[in-house]
Amino acid sequence: MNNHTYEHSAPLGDKHNGGRAVTLKYLDDGTPVICKPRNAKTEMAFAQLLNGYKNLGLSCVPNGVEVLFAGEKYNEQAYVHHLPARSEEDVRKYFFNCGVTVFLTYMLGSYDLHCENIIASLDSPVIIDLETLLSAEIVKRNAAYGVADLSESVLKSHLLPNWIALDSEMRDCSGFSGALNGSKNILFYNNDPQMAYIYADTVISGFEKAYELSLKNRERIKDLIEKFGDCTFRQLLRPTDVYDKIIRFCAAVDDMQSRRSAAYALLARAYENDIDPNRIKKAEKLLRYEIESVLQGDIPLFVSHGNSINLYNCDEETLFENFYCKSPVECAISRLYSLNEADMKSQTKIIIQALSAAKPVTQTKTCVSEKLDNISLVFDILEKYVIPAISSKWMLLDFGRADSLFLQSAGLGIYNGLLGILCFYAAAYYRTGQSKYLEKLFDYYSSYRKITAESIAAIPLSDDSCSFSNGMGGQLSALYHIYELTGQKIFYNDFINILNRISLQNVNIKNTEIMGGAVSLALVLPKADTPIAKDIAGVLAPYLLQAKPTLTGMAHGAAGLSLALSAIGAVLNSNDYDEKISELLAFENSYYFEDEGNWQDLRYESRKSFMLGWCAGAPGIAMARKRMLEYTRNSAIAKVCEDDIKRASRVLGKADCLKRDSLCCGNSAILAVCSFLGLENSQIFAELESRLRTLSLNMYHPLDTCDINCGLMQGFAGVGYALAMYGDPFCGGMMV
Repeated sequence: MNNHTYEHSAPLGDKHNGGRAVTLKYLDDGTPVICKPRNAKTEMAFAQLLNGYKNLGLSCVPNGVEVLFAGEKYNEQAYVHHLPARSEEDVRKYFFNCGVTVFLTYMLGSYDLHCENIIASLDSPVIIDLETLLSAEIVKRNAAYGVADLSESVLKSHLLPNWIALDSEMRDCSGFSGALNGSKNILFYNNDPQMAYIYADTVISGFEKAYELSLKNRERIKDLIEKFGDCTFRQLLRPTDVYDKIIRFCAAVDDMQSRRSAAYALLARAYENDIDPNRIKKAEKLLRYEIESVLQGDIPLFVSHGNSINLYNCDEETLFENFYCKSPVECAISRLYSLNEADMKSQTKIIIQALSAAKPVTQTKTCVSEKLDNISLVFDILEKYVIPAISSKWMLLDFGRADSLFLQSAGLGIYNGLLGILCFYAAAYYRTGQSKYLEKLFDYYSSYRKITAESIAAIPLSDDSCSFSNGMGGQLSALYHIYELTGQKIFYNDFINILNRISLQNVNIKNTEIMGGAVSLALVLPKADTPIAKDIAGVLAPYLLQAKPTLTGMAHGAAGLSLALSAIGAVLNSNDYDEKISELLAFENSYYFEDEGNWQDLRYESRKSFMLGWCAGAPGIAMARKRMLEYTRNSAIAKVCEDDIKRASRVLGKADCLKRDSLCCGNSAILAVCSFLGLENSQIFAELESRLRTLSLNMYHPLDTCDINCGLMQGFAGVGYALAMYGDPFCGGMMV
């Protein structure tokens, strides 16, 4: 410890372990010094890593913090000043170093590097808090399904624009572009803030240079990563703001026993759903530590060691043995050896899209030409905003509130995932015959085959695995429809192969709606020339016969149930289900209102509501009734279906344009059903086309905002599909 006199100031950051926190102190000559209640091993190992990249030939590397004193449980660091760039060359180096930093933190698995943990100083961003530089892996990844997603991409570090809800507003708190009161992470030059999106090419250059250097020098970099083995890293088990709310809540309770009970009730929920009794028992010690910490007004501090899979508190007491399946160093080395050129391209695309999120609204709206036709316009949008695969997970880009851009990951399903988007490419090829659409279709489909069609041995017949929205029910519907539109036999073969892998052992069906239940498989069974179709139909039938309708509509109600039973009757060549089908039709039609020309949506008990969507209302009901006509041999049921189609047709052909535009519950649904029924609605077609060209589409969102995405049922692909297939009776075939 040096012998200078200090003038103390208030603690900086959160308090942990009895009120310990980072503090700012001043030497007797006024020089500021940062004092941290831990060792400086991480800072020194990171400095060696930066120097290692410099020795490998990287033209410039970011600056680390300068350690002035390093003790076992205490260190002092030079204060990092927020300094403007001195020249345009400084600005260029700064954003090149931003790119290098993005790569290094991606490789190391860093997180929580928000705007308060970065200081822009001259020609380099400086990470001033390295507690979360490395992270351990809690849950083993399932190689067959490839569940790595955006949370494991370059976005994990929070350096890139990343919008979160804060104080009831959407705020960018990221390391490079976020701004909170007092944050010093924005570089200035000539008194003007320099924004990362303007220098996107320079950021990409730094990222790619560091990435390429790592591909060529894995062994030397592995040695540098191993130097983090003696380091300690903070592990965030819950968001800090959650702890803060619990602390404030408990502080307002009068007596200590009630405070303890309240803390237990609020914190214990995280462990209730753990199916492993041993892990629940081990978690009791961890939970006690959390409770005692929050009762003292501290944020619980959990740490891991670089080479350990145990979880510790800040006093090195083991809270949970074998909490992780890989240590922080093992995880970083694993990432190093998984780097490849395809991943570099995917991560680069995420960086570009993330930086675009920080652009002003006027700049984010000029992304496509208004001269393009509808199909090529949507194609170009998807090319720009869809990230095909990252470790086999599908990526989409959301346009969020106030036209800010949000990245999100999506699965393989039809709703907003990979196969839904492929339905658009199939429709584009079907309507234009242009090979570029078929090529893109096969390009993206190859990822799906690796994940699902070629790798999954058995698929349980359960709601989670076989629903329409995210499961095999929707995926099989999409595969058959793509085959219908393209004539490419591979899609039908995979359709049959996947259907044959559905296991009838340990059936788990509790949800009897099409959207979220395994009964959606019934819709594809009449299209399948395979013996298992009858077996599946026989298993599904009892669940549908016992179902008691409470809602109307295709996705959640009686229309979907009656269609599913009709399909099963056709597969089994049986009229045993006609009585139940008639009961379902009668229930639904008891909620038809002639003055509305529509069926009531019963999901809203507080008011009488009517929707014009595939999910609920006349469009979806009409689609279901028309498909039922292909299956039923019962003249009474056929008569009801014909009458209901006429009822729906009267309102659909003259329906006014809705506020929403999605294929699930908006104007695209009306267009698709009109095409399916042989109707026209030129007014909606023209308005939807206009909204697409001006990027003023409005999709469904729980907060009823203008958020939209690239998916089929709620996004751009669905609008493109409805416009492309307008007037063709094949339109919407994957939805029934």
